[in-house]
Amino acid sequence: MLTPGEKLCTRCPKPAAKLGAKWPEGRVCRRCYQRAARTHGTCPCCGTNRLLPGLDSTGSPICVTCAGIPADFHCTRCSAEEEPYRARRCARCCLQDHLAELLDDGTGTIAASLKPLHEGITAQPHPRSALTWLRNPDVRNLLAAIATGTLLPGLDSTGSPICVTCAGIPADFHCTRCSAEEEPYRARRCARCCLQDHLAELLDDGTGTIAEFLKPLHEGITAQPHPRSALTWLRNPDVRNLLTAIATGTRPMSHAAFEDHPSPRTAMHLRELFITHGLLEPEDRNLLHFETWLDQLLTELTDPNHHTLIKQFATWHHLRRMRQLSAAGHLRWGTTRAAKQDISVARDFLRHLSERGRTPPQCRQTDIDHWLATGPTTRSTARTFVRWAIRNKHLPRLEYPYRKAATRPVLDQNERLELLRETLDNQDRPLHHRAAAILLLLYAQPLTRIASMRTDQISRTPDGETVVIFDDQPVPVPHPFDAILQEHLARRPNMTTAANRASPWLFPGYRPGQHLHPGHLMTRLRDSGIHLRGARNATLRALVLTMPPPVAAQALGYSTQITEQHAKHAGHTWATYASYRR
Repeated sequence: MLTPGEKLCTRCPKPAAKLGAKWPEGRVCRRCYQRAARTHGTCPCCGTNRLLPGLDSTGSPICVTCAGIPADFHCTRCSAEEEPYRARRCARCCLQDHLAELLDDGTGTIAASLKPLHEGITAQPHPRSALTWLRNPDVRNLLAAIATGTLLPGLDSTGSPICVTCAGIPADFHCTRCSAEEEPYRARRCARCCLQDHLAELLDDGTGTIAEFLKPLHEGITAQPHPRSALTWLRNPDVRNLLTAIATGTRPMSHAAFEDHPSPRTAMHLRELFITHGLLEPEDRNLLHFETWLDQLLTELTDPNHHTLIKQFATWHHLRRMRQLSAAGHLRWGTTRAAKQDISVARDFLRHLSERGRTPPQCRQTDIDHWLATGPTTRSTARTFVRWAIRNKHLPRLEYPYRKAATRPVLDQNERLELLRETLDNQDRPLHHRAAAILLLLYAQPLTRIASMRTDQISRTPDGETVVIFDDQPVPVPHPFDAILQEHLARRPNMTTAANRASPWLFPGYRPGQHLHPGHLMTRLRDSGIHLRGARNATLRALVLTMPPPVAAQALGYSTQITEQHAKHAGHTWATYASYRR
């Protein structure tokens, strides 16, 4: 029953205790106003895509103009048409301002180490939920303390972190050098100051100062968010010796300084760090790694004939082509991986001939048959080497059969959906592994392509929809999988060291400037129970059942021949599709 002065909401209709707005249609309660002011889409009256707070005669949402609502919902900051949150500004702009205040390092700007956090929180689909979360005083105090460097070693009665003074701790954590309140690392100095001093000693050119050309490296390493990890890294004597040798001129400031080093992994990491910080010209890392691997393999070949033959095969058949691809910017990890397998199997084939008392010119068909019959199926890849050797007259003319896989592994669609459900629900798995699994199970992307994706391939439309680009057109990401990709985008791994401070990769790697190695993702997803080829084939077949193969090929970055093959195996030929009609 209505109390005196109460009126019904024209939409519910319920008593409008809290008035949201008074529009031409009548009084609208607060709840209906919020629902209306958060509805977006295409207006059925004028066909524009915008906010739809009004209703037409059939009850369908329509825009402000067509509904005759005398209100302007455009944000005075960003001009987005949204429900105003405060002072005629939208919730996202208010969130950006409020969070910037909390993360201010005392200079009027956001602390550099917290900028990714600011970007991640303000980019989420529902900024109002973040503003509600920031009402928690513990959250605000903790963020402000981290931004300003205030240490919170104590605990209050509720278990929340508090500062030294409030906790009554009789200790001074201020660094004697920079006055930052941090855990002391050595001689009452913080880890960052100790890192600056230690690295300056290693990069001294002999005059008591850092070598001029190495200053960008010093700035980059000492500015990383976790200086203790850099100090741990500098305990490696190979790292210290190599840095000192380059600083003093004992080793040249060039790529040659890192070649023939007794610790190739350390040298490779430092070389990539130098490239990342602009101290060396960029080189194709795939090609660089392959050449290093090849040199190591050749040194292990004791038979001079085998050494000569393998070197010729690697140089003229594989390395020449890879250098051409590298010059065009098209060399991929999968290409170098296949080349390594070809060369390794070729080496094993030559050893097999030696064990049977044959030299390459003495090879017989029975030797090839015995080689294929007594080993794993990977021996079939020696066909590339054998055909090259026959063509160049290193082997007599023999037959080396081409192996074709008898079956193509495909998961049942129920198995694929169960894997998607597990990926969504299993919070114990690392976030970047779940993001990679989604791209595999939803879009049939090979892991080599997933690993090399860039952050700008995932974006949000003005309507708040998350899209991903594999080829040249955006593909929508369904909810709730979009939340996982957006969360991963805001919390990418391996971003806390000097190696990847501004990495463009969606999956930053451990090495400077590189994306995560595809082999790492392959191992981790296999360990989580995903059959990689079976899952990818199942996903492709599911997709070509819902859209024509040419459309799937364009959206997913596949060739039309591949998608048509999967459509055929799935039992759907799309014979009635327009592009197939003659």
